[in-house]
Amino acid sequence: MVLEEDFEKNEVLGWSANINKQRPVIVVNRQNHTVERKRFTLLHELAHILLFQNKLINEMEDSEERLCERFAGALLCPASVLKRELGVRRTVFSLRELISIRERYGISIAAIVHRCKDLGIISEQYYNRIFDDYINLNKMEGGWGEYLMPERTDRFHLLLQRAQIENLLTKEEFKKLGHRMLSDQREAVIWK
Repeated sequence: MVLEEDFEKNEVLGWSANINKQRPVIVVNRQNHTVERKRFTLLHELAHILLFQNKLINEMEDSEERLCERFAGALLCPASVLKRELGVRRTVFSLRELISIRERYGISIAAIVHRCKDLGIISEQYYNRIFDDYINLNKMEGGWGEYLMPERTDRFHLLLQRAQIENLLTKEEFKKLGHRMLSDQREAVIWK
């Protein structure tokens, strides 16, 4: 289950858990974060669930957080794609190249640069310079393009609507879940 919520602490991007050790849940902060950041956070939290909560990985060289970041980056922009787009070894990038990848693949420029360092496309020195001179000064990446595909979580809401039209939940149960009932049949076209 994936949910978007407004967190009191804005620096928290998301979290994950297994409810009763059976139901994985990911919650992402809907406030003040780019679509690319939300996508990355969702995949990062998925890695926690798949790799660590399910005990697929017990011991590791990298920290759990770093491994989850690498997982998310690899899913958003696989090594083969990044090397095709940028080449196998670079000494400098243009902002336009990075914006193009961001807009097509839905991955932030910061995450692209991390991936390039991890894959050996750029040196650690160039990586540090990009972060110090550019990314750390524009953390929201304003003016650097954007991923135009809308991202929203609606599965839970759709399941609740389904439960309503199938008469599986009472009005009281809906209210406890904090959702409104469909006001009329025009909101949910039902094919009988």
